[in-house]
Amino acid sequence: MPAHNAAQDVLALLKDYQITNVGIGYRKSFHMRKAAPQLLQPVDGLDPLAGPLTPTLGLHISTKARPDTQGTMGPYLAEGGDSNNLLGLSCHHVLIRSKEVIDDYICHSSVPSRDVLLLGKIAFTNFVGSIKLRIGRHGIMVKRWRKQIGEFMEREKGTNTVDVEKARAARIKDWEIFDNRVLGNILSPAISLGVGEHRFTEDWGIFQVDFVKLSDGFQGNKLDLGAF
Repeated sequence: MPAHNAAQDVLALLKDYQITNVGIGYRKSFHMRKAAPQLLQPVDGLDPLAGPLTPTLGLHISTKARPDTQGTMGPYLAEGGDSNNLLGLSCHHVLIRSKEVIDDYICHSSVPSRDVLLLGKIAFTNFVGSIKLRIGRHGIMVKRWRKQIGEFMEREKGTNTVDVEKARAARIKDWEIFDNRVLGNILSPAISLGVGEHRFTEDWGIFQVDFVKLSDGFQGNKLDLGAF
């Protein structure tokens, strides 16, 4: 009935402007969010892509408004109640510029959201540099890396080292675009001064994580301490 009633309202409006012989139809549609490229599934600690491009704890983050500002995301939080939203915890000064730290930030659907980025400019540059460095070391540690390099080649469907390097470079290229590194949008209260008996400063911030961006590799608040 809601669709029928809405159609009658539209027809009445059109009639006021002498527009007739119009048919109105409604179709059911499905909306699917697309977050491309998605984060990778957790990988072996020896993999050059381990950590920064997987939904592990301690992600390096920034914001689209201030990509030169670096910070770290803490644990994932469930909003709770009837909401299925996933939140990320960080410091307020990482998410909001210093001129706005005394004000609560409220996210309105009527205005563009403030996006949180995975990897700021410096972090991304360092990440790419670290991959190049580690790939260079592979040539020296042939025996130790022989099996791992074979897995890389199979994963990238390459037939030789050149093919593997080209495929890996293409995959990293996707992440150079800011919009492809958007992890979510900011929902953050103001910094609070003189809190509690000891007059501490409360500096924390929340942002809503795009769950689709995390891909199937998301395992919650888990941390790989390695094995030695």
